[in-house]
Amino acid sequence: MASGDRFAAAGNDNAAILEYRSAIQLDPRYAPASLKLAEVYEKTNQIARAVAEYERAADLMPGETEVQIKTGRYLMLASRYDDARARADVVLARNPAHVEARLMRALAQAHLGRTDAAREEIAEASRLEPGNARPYIVLL
Repeated sequence: MASGDRFAAAGNDNAAILEYRSAIQLDPRYAPASLKLAEVYEKTNQIARAVAEYERAADLMPGETEVQIKTGRYLMLASRYDDARARADVVLARNPAHVEARLMRALAQAHLGRTDAAREEIAEASRLEPGNARPYIVLL
């Protein structure tokens, strides 16, 4: 893993990918390697592979809010709205006041045709952050 980090820091993305893959082969449940591999895939515009690794990392790191949110964002872009909503739900189960997770859930609900549920999520996000315009931008 350390050699993957060195390669990534030096901009040798192909070597970093090989090292992170090797770390995952040694221990498929080693979440930091999946997360770093996802980041290198993202950097090299290998988005489908990045999404798969972000999902693996998120599955292995359910308590890491930022990993859940980033994974959810990519799932939204991939039109995988049920999966994105599930990532938001993981965050909201631990922190019901997480506005970004609420908004992700609202967008997913809207794309799934559940407009009433989407409106409820937006209203809750607005209640949680009354001066923030993000909940209203979601409506656009």
